[in-house]
Amino acid sequence: MQSYLQSYIRRLVQVTLQAGNASYQEKLPTIYGMRYTVLAVSVAMLAVTVLLTRVLSGALIGPIVRLAESSRKITCYDFSEPDFSLDNMDEMGDLVRSFNTMKHATEGYINTLKKNSEMAELLYKEEMEKVEAEKQLEAARHHRADDR
Repeated sequence: MQSYLQSYIRRLVQVTLQAGNASYQEKLPTIYGMRYTVLAVSVAMLAVTVLLTRVLSGALIGPIVRLAESSRKITCYDFSEPDFSLDNMDEMGDLVRSFNTMKHATEGYINTLKKNSEMAELLYKEEMEKVEAEKQLEAARHHRADDR
């Protein structure tokens, strides 16, 4: 009985291996073809990633870099750069429009402060001249009184 079972198991293993081998041989071309499919999908995904990176870079990073450059010039009181325009109606467009508004407001405030400072200087000079003229007048009166 034991010999029959061993013989039966050997035949079963051989039949199973032959069936599995045949199934494997049938699927082998598909398996080899899959590597090309995986490679093609990987290349396509890489291309999509590069494309999305460029789009996002142009839409987000480019305007941020331009805003940073413009703000560096403003810190040096250089308001000569033309307004940065962006037609987007998203948050980035709002940011650019607000930046331009703040730039013009800051330039106006600085110019007003400069004019006020110049006016204060002129008033101070005039006041000093007035005080000096009054001193000279007083000295002349005093001198005249001494002559009499």
